Amino acid sequence: PSIELLVLQAQKYVRVLRDDAMAGFEGYQAETPEEVDLQVRSLWSTLVHEHRIGYINPPPAYSKDSDSQRLRTPSMVLKGGWGTCIDLALLLAAAFEHVDIYPVVVVLKAHAFVGYWRSAQGRDRFLQMSDGVDAVESWNYLQRRPVNGMFLATSLNEIRHYVENGDLVLLEATMLTTLGSFD
Repeated sequence: PSIELLVLQAQKYVRVLRDDAMAGFEGYQAETPEEVDLQVRSLWSTLVHEHRIGYINPPPAYSKDSDSQRLRTPSMVLKGGWGTCIDLALLLAAAFEHVDIYPVVVVLKAHAFVGYWRSAQGRDRFLQMSDGVDAVESWNYLQRRPVNGMFLATSLNEIRHYVENGDLVLLEATMLTTLGSFD
């Protein structure tokens, strides 16, 4: 429910950013990747200007021995007004998915990023890789093995390639807590 409210609040931003009083969230039905960017930017702007979310340390872990962290749901983040890097990344990922934009969450040892595919075709090319080899691309990919829809660290060079080509955008979600620019 809180994601639906966030998207409703973002409606005015998507109309302003796209300079179209009838604009909405149509995900990849948008004509260009730039229009997808504007949809994401409107969600970002809503969180910065309407919610003013702060950063907070993770809640206590279930066990000192486990390498885990409790997560806050998007509703908890929006209601409480704070979150960690992973909480904020998951909030944005949920919002992207709600408007039919494929999210990406990158989890490192001590940090998490959120991202999105600028086109469904870019995501499809990434997912269609077979044993790390794509006949369309001329460079070598590291072999990767998807596990439950997740890709391991061996995919890092491939992910970097998609970012550098402009197919995949990664965002530093903690910039929301500093009223940071989308750019």
